Amino acid sequence: MSRRRDATALSDGIWQDRDILFDLESRLLRLIPGERLVERIENVEDTKGNNGDKGVLRVTNIRLIWHANSMPRINLSIGYNAVNGVTTRIAKSKIRGQAESLYLMARNATTRFEFVFTCVNPAHTKLFTTVIGIHRAYETSKLYRELKMRGALVDDEEKLRILPLEQQCDRIEGGNLGVLIITNIRIVWYASMNPNYNSGEYILGFRVDPEEKLELVCKAIQAMHSAYLASPIFGVQYAKDRNEPTTSISNDDNAEQIQEDAEIDEKPTRIDAFAAYFSDGGTNEEARPIVYSEELGVAIEQLKHGFTLSDLWNIHIE
Repeated sequence: MSRRRDATALSDGIWQDRDILFDLESRLLRLIPGERLVERIENVEDTKGNNGDKGVLRVTNIRLIWHANSMPRINLSIGYNAVNGVTTRIAKSKIRGQAESLYLMARNATTRFEFVFTCVNPAHTKLFTTVIGIHRAYETSKLYRELKMRGALVDDEEKLRILPLEQQCDRIEGGNLGVLIITNIRIVWYASMNPNYNSGEYILGFRVDPEEKLELVCKAIQAMHSAYLASPIFGVQYAKDRNEPTTSISNDDNAEQIQEDAEIDEKPTRIDAFAAYFSDGGTNEEARPIVYSEELGVAIEQLKHGFTLSDLWNIHIE
């Protein structure tokens, strides 16, 4: 995971829901096809990395986008797939002092990060409810975005269990071998003798007879894949609380607003942006002292302010 996303890397596919990136160019903060703005929250402090600086937090259906008001080139893009814990904690903010804040634990293959966001307005609690709710919706809709192996994909009548917003486009019977189903979201195959035996490899091959039908199936899959890439369905559905004010912004307005907020700034960006969000603090942070724990009966590293031993055990539990 790098601090910046090179332009050529966009050809690798959709990264917005999977990566954690810092100080991106404005064009990479724009909403992509299929991405929807759920909430825009003003006056939010990035308490961990930019304590004291106000910014704007955008909550979309696949990631969090934050940028500083004073310098939009200081920004974050946090994909929900990298987030493995969302809760609230008491954090020390330069703007509000000790305040309840949104706390996120995230990771990539080798590094763990923590992010803390604090609202300037103490009554602005939708920061907590919206992010926690949308992350839960993302976690429960993985069938839209990931490969599923040996799952209960069909019912007792061997009909595909249709997901919300999904439409079945074709069903190809393969005799005793299996059944191939094409939808607007995915390709499903299962063995006729055992419906729970279905494909789970990264390189998949299906036999379709006769050859003329194989060509038609191939063209149908290619067409559906192109249509999906033009307007992906990520499956993340979230309904706001009726008491919350609604925000009605079109996709074009979203893209334009992001572009305006993230104007090109020639000032140098943070050199240590990556290290600032390490879960154990930056490289310059002093080690916490060793203290005796009455609860455990052993010597441990002093806990961070606002944390308890119970918090450490429960941080990854929704």
